[in-house]
Amino acid sequence: MATPNGRPAGEYLSDGIVPSHGCDTKGPTVTLQSIARATCQIYKTHREDLLNMKMAPANVAGEEGTRRLMQLIRAWSSQKHAHIQFNILNRQSLLEAQKNPEKYRDLVVRVAGYCAYFTDLSPSQQAEIIARTEEQ
Repeated sequence: MATPNGRPAGEYLSDGIVPSHGCDTKGPTVTLQSIARATCQIYKTHREDLLNMKMAPANVAGEEGTRRLMQLIRAWSSQKHAHIQFNILNRQSLLEAQKNPEKYRDLVVRVAGYCAYFTDLSPSQQAEIIARTEEQ
């Protein structure tokens, strides 16, 4: 079924408390701020806010990229979120891993609270990881 936020029927649901794929268009800090304002009591009382963020390697490269990542982690911590995990990779690498899995046997991704070898995931799970928004 489609959802009120504009996600069409048949598209992936979000994993954890993050926005549905493609809906987090204003960046990771705004996503954190939105989640901090969530009114669902289960998130507030049980701290069940799992955040999966996929970032391109270029976004965290060098001193400036490290600084940006540190600022994001500080924002996450100051807002007292319970859990955040990062996939630092790009869409093209994942698509290449699907086409040539023998070359990417050591590619590890964060799934939802655990790590797995990308090539060991089902095609559906791989597609979901690829569909996660790549933060800018």
